[in-house]
Amino acid sequence: MRLNKIYILLIITQLFILFGCEYYERNNPVDPGYKGVITKNLKVHSFYIYDPIGNNLPYSGGNGDSIINRGEKLKVFIKLINLGNSIESNINATAQLLTNSNIQITDSYLKYGDILPGQISEGDGDIYSGSGTYGRAFVELQIDKSVLPNTSFSLVLSYSDRADTLSLFCKPTGANIINDGVVVTYNLPSGNQYWFRPDYKIKNIGTSMTRLVKIIDYDSNDPNVSFGTSSSLEIGDLGVGESKSSGFFTPNIVVPNSLNFPYNTSVTIKLEDLFGNTWSLDYELTLEK
Repeated sequence: MRLNKIYILLIITQLFILFGCEYYERNNPVDPGYKGVITKNLKVHSFYIYDPIGNNLPYSGGNGDSIINRGEKLKVFIKLINLGNSIESNINATAQLLTNSNIQITDSYLKYGDILPGQISEGDGDIYSGSGTYGRAFVELQIDKSVLPNTSFSLVLSYSDRADTLSLFCKPTGANIINDGVVVTYNLPSGNQYWFRPDYKIKNIGTSMTRLVKIIDYDSNDPNVSFGTSSSLEIGDLGVGESKSSGFFTPNIVVPNSLNFPYNTSVTIKLEDLFGNTWSLDYELTLEK
């Protein structure tokens, strides 16, 4: 009698294991034996802009503020999330720009491998490291200087038989250059003229640094004022809160020696940075013999 009970218990145990496994397989979408509805829903989860300060001109990265600005060459690191109920296998995406011919894709790595349900994937490649940022899957973009600030554009990621659209935005530069004063020194008399050397000071009061700022033009509404030379003058990179001066090679101001000194006048300088951003700054000058 006791053996019969043991035999019945073994049969029940085997049935439980058999039907328990089958039940599990039927209710777990990641199992091969699942016979329910498969839902595939792979979407862009998030992205990160990496615009490092580079060395190669004219496109040498960006200003390091993690914002898309014109004139920059940058990487958009893109994460995907599996919102479906099954494994997304061997996901390789391709990227395409829908808008703006002045923005180009110059490189990409969009391999994500297998993505489990609920998993966020940043790609299955080697970690890209630079300036403290990390990522795997990316699209590299070159933003032409002609792209206007406040321009939106779309990047489409296609994978398997589906696609998702990432909306991006080219924002105005965070750099803001202002007049930080001017120092005028007496130079030399020459015939019926006097030559003065101004040293224009500029300051970046914005939220981002900018690169290779140069003076590209000098102008004055004063008919008595002319300039010794009109060549451009490079001032250099300008960090947030940093002030620099035009220096010794700033073009001289030339005025007639028949003027009454001290003589007050004004000059406008036009600045341009590496990324094509421009500023016009007005200076009030006092010329003294």
